[in-house]
Amino acid sequence: MCNEHRDKDAESLRLPKDWTTGVRNAVLNAIGIVRIAMLAGRETLIQVGNVKDARIHQLESEFAMTREELRLVGDRVRRIAPHRRPQYKMVERMAILELRAMRGWSKMETARHFFVSDDTIRTWLGEAVQRLSPVFRRSGK
Repeated sequence: MCNEHRDKDAESLRLPKDWTTGVRNAVLNAIGIVRIAMLAGRETLIQVGNVKDARIHQLESEFAMTREELRLVGDRVRRIAPHRRPQYKMVERMAILELRAMRGWSKMETARHFFVSDDTIRTWLGEAVQRLSPVFRRSGK
């Protein structure tokens, strides 16, 4: 579960279009069985007192599923022309800039993660500085 997920790997995992409904259902049922087995394994870890490992397994699983959700949403957003994509609200822009600072991302990395141009990130940074300028002037800083 800790292995890096690569886009080319995801392509190879997609189900062929000509698969029958029965095969597709079998795949989904098998995944459901794997989930039940993972939950049972986690429960066993808890029963033998290995709560820490059970929690680690739970968090790793959640992380992997969240990455897959983000990949799917990202694929969908990439198919929308940039000028047709919804715009981020001001609060969301600030949250993105805060995340950028916490992660140490460049403008280009941030833009890639949030499906905007690096010029957009540059504009947002300029807007944030302009909004803060009056606050610093009033406080004498």
